[in-house]
Amino acid sequence: MILSMTGYGEGKATHELGCVSVTLRTVNSKGFELYSVPLPTRYRKLEMEIRSHLQSALKRGRVECTLSMEWNGGAEPSDLILNQALLLSLLSQAQEALEQGQRNGLRIGAQDIARCAPTLISRAELWDSDESLASETESAAVIRAFDMAIDNLTDFRLAEGKATERDFLEQLKAIEDLRLEIDAMKDDRVENIKSRIQRDLEAFQNAPESRVDPQRLAQELIFYIEKLDINEELKRLEQHCLYFRETLAQEESAGKKLNFIAQEMGREINTLGSKANDHTIQRCVVQMKDHLERIKEQTLNIL
Repeated sequence: MILSMTGYGEGKATHELGCVSVTLRTVNSKGFELYSVPLPTRYRKLEMEIRSHLQSALKRGRVECTLSMEWNGGAEPSDLILNQALLLSLLSQAQEALEQGQRNGLRIGAQDIARCAPTLISRAELWDSDESLASETESAAVIRAFDMAIDNLTDFRLAEGKATERDFLEQLKAIEDLRLEIDAMKDDRVENIKSRIQRDLEAFQNAPESRVDPQRLAQELIFYIEKLDINEELKRLEQHCLYFRETLAQEESAGKKLNFIAQEMGREINTLGSKANDHTIQRCVVQMKDHLERIKEQTLNIL
């Protein structure tokens, strides 16, 4: 069973104040990437727990997440709490300043103080951020929404993984069939090479002033034919294909391993092409490379 790194999932959970909705999207990446968890201030205390949970569940991929709230009655509670004690202190000081100014003959009225209210209210020190504002049930709802989104995203990844697995097996079967074609041609290929060399040698020996040592010639011919032997490459390619199938069936997080196996398959296929010295086999090698390239592309998106 394999999982795709591409995924999408949504989750919702209700609490006493309303409903929280979470959306998760993942795409392929070499490792786990989550740059930020966009939580409102009231949920900031949950960030590390959520981040750890996402990494444990998703393992690899670049993750994007969004969180939105729907509040009962349509009134969204503020993440900022007015520091009433400080505001009363400032208003008291303003009142004292007003009275002192009037005693000193300044023409200052209550309307002048009112005009300063927007500036006064906008002062940052009047507002406190209360990260513990979310209740336990509300925090639990956020975690449930993330859990549901993770479960749905995992189901999406699994479905994508099954489709990719079918494509893997299709491409692998094509490579294995081509390998069998080459295996069936290899003996005739060697005989054709021997015959061609023999004809060239006979023509050379019949040429004037040609001098050939028959024993040395036989040694060189054997060396040349052994150098062109492709039995080992065909056998190793067969073993790599079998290992790919076994890994595909047994391991869940197999993306990197499958990619390594595909690279080894590529080495054997390239060697077959360089040794072939036969246009029919070389055409099979080109087709193998095409199927293998599709496999390599897909392994990059497997968990």
